[in-house]
Amino acid sequence: MQEQGKKEKKPINAAEKIRRILFNFDLELTASLGELSLAKARVQRYADKKNRKELEIYTSACIDEAKLNVYIDQLTKGKNETYESLEKILETYTPKYKKIWLMYFIGQQTYEEISSKTYYSYNNVKKIIKKLRKDLISYGMIPLEKEDEEDE
Repeated sequence: MQEQGKKEKKPINAAEKIRRILFNFDLELTASLGELSLAKARVQRYADKKNRKELEIYTSACIDEAKLNVYIDQLTKGKNETYESLEKILETYTPKYKKIWLMYFIGQQTYEEISSKTYYSYNNVKKIIKKLRKDLISYGMIPLEKEDEEDE
């Protein structure tokens, strides 16, 4: 239970930051695939090289397609690396820590809610979450925040 007079920190919402990272990958991939489709349509439309203007547009579309393919590959690799990093992080924890990690960072539950559902003391939950937050920072999954600097 939360002790009176102590103000509980809000979850740092690491899950939201992680979701945003993955969403941005998806958004960029979708936009890039759309641009790639447009480039391919231009290539098909202007493949008949009747005049110089059409040739310039055709060449531009080919260059864009090559760049977009590289960018799409990079985005896909980045998204896969993010998933792999999350899996590696979760593999390092005991079932107790993993449960608290999921409840706090993914379920966005408060210290008090986690304490009542897991039967761990409020202070124990707070201590574990502090360690988990430091781990996420050290893995580069979330940025160092002012409150984290004060704790050190």
